Amino acid sequence: MPLSSTLLPIPYGCPDWSVNALGEICVETDTAPLYWFPDLTLPIETIHKGMAYLGEHEMPENCRYVEGREQAYRAIHSEVDMSDHKLFRFIDLCYRNSGKLAKRQRKNFRMLSDEEIACCEAIIQRPFILFPAVPTIDSAAA
Repeated sequence: MPLSSTLLPIPYGCPDWSVNALGEICVETDTAPLYWFPDLTLPIETIHKGMAYLGEHEMPENCRYVEGREQAYRAIHSEVDMSDHKLFRFIDLCYRNSGKLAKRQRKNFRMLSDEEIACCEAIIQRPFILFPAVPTIDSAAA
């Protein structure tokens, strides 16, 4: 097969073209309108679906989480003396573990007694009772 032969038929709507004596491709129809307005229907529909999902699912869940986190912060802050950073870390660790502080994380909160930890866990569970735990990579893969 010679190198200049057509491998595939030209699809409908492609511009007319030819090869001149110098071997250059010459486009014989006006191609500018093909590039003026690209068809962005599919990307826009995909973006719309993603935004709709965020508005219907992700944002309400995140708002409930932030509200529950603030309620837990205020309640625990009145019970124990802990820096804001450590307190928010405690709340997040408990939230991700269904309201309980993991045993391997207790070393980070040695300043709290077992009774204080149990009290804080109970406080954290109150605002999050109706909310599912944050999905982890392991639970998403299952």
